[in-house]
Amino acid sequence: MLPDRLRNLRLDKKKTQKDMADFLGITRQGYGNYESGKTEPDQKTINALADYFNTSIDYLYGRSDNVQPDLTDQLNHSSSKTKHDEGHEQRADSEANIGRAFLGGSDKYSEEELDLARAAAKAAVDAYRKAQRKRDEQ
Repeated sequence: MLPDRLRNLRLDKKKTQKDMADFLGITRQGYGNYESGKTEPDQKTINALADYFNTSIDYLYGRSDNVQPDLTDQLNHSSSKTKHDEGHEQRADSEANIGRAFLGGSDKYSEEELDLARAAAKAAVDAYRKAQRKRDEQ
């Protein structure tokens, strides 16, 4: 299941095996081995691939047929990042993922609509964090 999903996701993004290998910092053959099923990526690599393809690990392994994780999964993932991981990396992830909350992806929306979505997502995350702090204080 994993090899087929990796290949299909890569082709959907119009990326080559070399592109993926460069992204992961491995050889093209090393990445090709993931798609052929000869080797399996380690957990860090699986996480990077799920993030890159804006999908869940469950989807990659065939435990879900939903290629796009739901917004709750994305919020839980982003709230589990450490302070060390925040900043530029988190902003880049957020910008790359914001369109995935909509069917069809971000290319189907105007910049103004995406700005509105970013503002709504930020408000939702802020409300979530406020509620989390309140629960933690109790």
